[in-house]
Amino acid sequence: MAYLQLVNFAAGEKIGSWEIFSQALPTDAKRNVWENVGGQLLPKLLVDTLVKQIHSEKINTWDEVHEFYRKNGEVYKDQKLQHAFASLLEINKLTPKKFNKNYSKHFLTRLLPPVNG
Repeated sequence: MAYLQLVNFAAGEKIGSWEIFSQALPTDAKRNVWENVGGQLLPKLLVDTLVKQIHSEKINTWDEVHEFYRKNGEVYKDQKLQHAFASLLEINKLTPKKFNKNYSKHFLTRLLPPVNG
């Protein structure tokens, strides 16, 4: 679920308020096509960039390929957040500006199991 990624992000960053959470969300969120490249998920655009750099000999060695993977691994968390937020917005026909505290509560209640009480 896309919202679960947002919750995991907020928990991982120890975000405790709606204001900080909403400011941390990407305003230019875009969904990407992803490819599994040797067990690492990368946006297809980055895979295409890697292939072009290999063909143009900007990347010549396995060490340089691994460095490309390493650098992209460092931003994977941000890419995943952006993709999840963009997916959530698209599925629910929302814009980043329309995603507010009430929508956030709505999605959160759909994630949590009912409390028996």
